[in-house]
Formats: sequence, C-alpha cells, structure tokens
Amino acid sequence: VLSVGATCLSFDYSSVNCIIPSVGKAVNQSVSGVDSCSMSTFVTATWHEELYNAVINKVQHLRLGIASFCGVYLQFLDGFPLLTKSITAGIVGGIGDGLAQTFEMMLCSTRQRFDVRRALCVATEGLLVSGPLMHFFYHYLDLLIPVDSVDSSATQKWAVSILQVSIDCLVMDFIFVATLMITTAILEGKARNIRKELKEEYFKGVKAAWMSSMLIAPLQCCLFRYVPIAFRVLAMNFQDIIWNAAISYVAHRTRRAGDTKKTKDL
Repeated sequence: VLSVGATCLSFDYSSVNCIIPSVGKAVNQSVSGVDSCSMSTFVTATWHEELYNAVINKVQHLRLGIASFCGVYLQFLDGFPLLTKSITAGIVGGIGDGLAQTFEMMLCSTRQRFDVRRALCVATEGLLVSGPLMHFFYHYLDLLIPVDSVDSSATQKWAVSILQVSIDCLVMDFIFVATLMITTAILEGKARNIRKELKEEYFKGVKAAWMSSMLIAPLQCCLFRYVPIAFRVLAMNFQDIIWNAAISYVAHRTRRAGDTKKTKDL
C-alpha cells in the first residue's frame, strides 16, 4: 500500500495541467501537502479501525449465539428438565473421556487408536446415571440449604455456597466415582473385573476427584452462589469436563493394563 502511495506521490501531473490546467493545478497543490509519513499513518489507522470493527462484529455474533442457545436451553428445561440435564451430562462426559484418551495417547506411544466405544460408554453413564443424580441432588440440596434466602446477608450466602460445594465434593464424589467405574465396566463388557477394579482404583479415583474438585472449587463456589438452580447442572457439567477426564483416566487404568497384557500374550 505504501509503495502504491509513493508512486502516486511521484506522479508527474504536467500532462494533466496541459489538458485541464485548473484541475491539474489543484491536484498538484493537494498532493504536495501529503508526504509518505502521513500516508502511512492514514493506512495504519484505517487498518486498526477495520480490525476493531471486525472484532466487535464477532463479539456481537457470539453474544447473539450464546443468548439464542440459552433461550433454546431454557425452553427444553421448562418442558423436559430431567432429560435435558441428562443429555447435557452425557455429552460432557463423552468430551471428558475424549480428553482423557488424548492424554493417554500422548503418554503412551504404542496406543494410537481412539476408543469410540469407551467414549460412548462414558457418555451413556452420564446420560443414564450421573445426569439424573445431579438433577435430583442439586434440587434437594437447594431445598435443604437454600442459598438465596430472604433474610440472608451476602456473607451468609457465601457461607452456604461453600457448604454446598463441600457436601458436593465430600459426599457425591464417592458416589459419582463408583457409578462411573461400575456402569462403564458393565457397558464395556468387563463386569467380571468390577470387584478388582474397585479394590485397586476406587480410592485412587476418589483422591483424583478431590484433587480436581479442589482446583475448580473457587469456580464451583461462584456457580453455587450466583447461577440459578435451572442452569446449575449445565454450568457444573462444563466445569466438570476436567473432573470427568481425570476420573475416566483413573477408572480405565486397570483395563488398559489388562488389554496390554492380553495383546502381549497373543
């Protein structure tokens, strides 16, 4: 752009003066007052303005998309609350297992194949077990220990939110780890190894769940404090992607070792 500008600045307007003297004189006077630095500043300012407008348009489109998604999600929540939350839990569970498998393939060079059946089994567990459990648990927890009490101060609301998060981590992690390990073992055709897996990996899975919960505890407190109960399962599912990835990795560790041993024996 600057080279084109420089070419325009060096153009000889004498021919124009010969044809149309008055126009040529005006053009020469205007061009003589413009240097390459001014042209560069003008081009840079124009480029920045175009970039700014493009970013603003993208942000506006994103906001409209999120608002549209929330509207559709609320409609399904009003009509089918349990089914909507269960499907959401299944999708997030499958994504979490996908992350766990990606991490495993990065660690183990011998494993190069993505196990679609395993991801579907984890997603099915979220759809049929974890999703409904989260729906009823958060509903009754908010009835027993409501965050938005009329007479509660801000400090009391934060205290209740921390209490709810503590109950969720200390009580429900035991249940969720067990249901994930048992359900996926049955769906993957490895029900005979459930007792062995629970004995070797259950408490390791609970420990991993607690560590993941500690990492996301501040975010979880904010969710319990500010997010309405209708959106809480959705919000918890998205922030539980890391949690699901960690638990799925631990839950399938014994199965991976068994599959590797069978492969070597063959």
